[in-house]
Amino acid sequence: IKGLGCTAIWISPVFRNGPNSYHQYAMHDFTLIDPRLGTLEELRDLTTAAHELGIYVIIDVVMNHMDNAFAFEGHEQGSAPFKMHEDEEY
Repeated sequence: IKGLGCTAIWISPVFRNGPNSYHQYAMHDFTLIDPRLGTLEELRDLTTAAHELGIYVIIDVVMNHMDNAFAFEGHEQGSAPFKMHEDEEY
């Protein structure tokens, strides 16, 4: 990667995801590494090795990509209505 002149690598989200989330955009917990992708120690080893080569590591974090396994108060059995503005419901 360094030989190509790159100064950074951008990796997919690494946080705990649901069992059927092949794309890693269905986070359950933004504080834990998904065990299918390795360990926290392995992530640290990757970033340390990259930094030693002068390469940044960017971890993709998209806060609005969560799994649909969560419920909202008053809507435990179904989805909450989506509202763009106070009086508009979709």
